[in-house]
Amino acid sequence: MRHQLLSLALLAVLLASCNSNKQPATVEQEPATGEVTQRFVSPEEVVKRVTAIYDEVLRVYPDNHELALSNDSLPILFCSQSWNLVTEMVNEMDGLLPGGELGFFESDYWIQGQDWDKLSVSDVKANIVDGDHAEATFALTNAGKTKQMRLAMVYERDNWMIDNFINETDSVDWRKSMEAYMEQQKAEKEEEEEEED
Repeated sequence: MRHQLLSLALLAVLLASCNSNKQPATVEQEPATGEVTQRFVSPEEVVKRVTAIYDEVLRVYPDNHELALSNDSLPILFCSQSWNLVTEMVNEMDGLLPGGELGFFESDYWIQGQDWDKLSVSDVKANIVDGDHAEATFALTNAGKTKQMRLAMVYERDNWMIDNFINETDSVDWRKSMEAYMEQQKAEKEEEEEEED
């Protein structure tokens, strides 16, 4: 009987820890001290970060277009190193296109369009995948049209960074689209080189 009570108590403790809002993150080892530390993350932490990111996006894309700021700093501040590397490779490929030819970025991944008017973000939610990965969803409204967005988030440089933009409404996975574009450009270049030989 006593053994059963201890088992039930242990099970209750385990279930309580599983239902906690905060989930244990990755175990990290501090290189200088060798100490193992554990970081706890919650969906609220990711929601707060995505909200702060898009507050800055809305500041950079104001309703008064004459006061628009450069969005060059947004990827550096808010996107993962991997995302920035892929976009840099796409931009380099586009730089090789003949003059006047439009490259990959026909629209802006921050606002899901070429132009903007009355931008807003609402209904931000997040799910923790593991200590270094999360997904955030929200509604992005631009010029009266609302897109359901999903962001793949990665924890690096001591903060949550965007690793991919997925427009659920239009079925656009920006990272996969960029990777497919680079493959297409590479294949076309190889074909041109073969024709020259």
